[in-house]
Amino acid sequence: MQRFADDRREIYVHPNATVDDLPLTGEFDVPPVADTEPFVPDNMKDPKIYPGDVIAGVVGGEVAFVELIVDKDDDIVIVTPLNKGIPTYIRDNIFSARIFRADRVHIFEAVGETIAEPDVEFDITKLQTPEEERPR
Repeated sequence: MQRFADDRREIYVHPNATVDDLPLTGEFDVPPVADTEPFVPDNMKDPKIYPGDVIAGVVGGEVAFVELIVDKDDDIVIVTPLNKGIPTYIRDNIFSARIFRADRVHIFEAVGETIAEPDVEFDITKLQTPEEERPR
């Protein structure tokens, strides 16, 4: 386990994590994640967070959030809260602020699998337009 700590935060990185290592009870399906580059949250210099990592925040001795990192875009992080299962968009600054507000953050590495790229092409011939009728 790797530890990152300073006067504002304490982060533990758990390598080779599985679903059984997460602070959860019950069953859920781990959704696929994007195959994108890692990122470092705003106003931080480490650690890098990858799509597929699960981040758990502890505030006041209680688990405040457990989320799967699904993707990172320009100014947002896409996460799936594991207690809801619905993807959520969080602005970069809010994502980082939550890390700084938590007493402890645990990052469980590579719990989610990257999604395979779809093997599809667009076919204009399958789009039909209705015939012109009298104007109304």
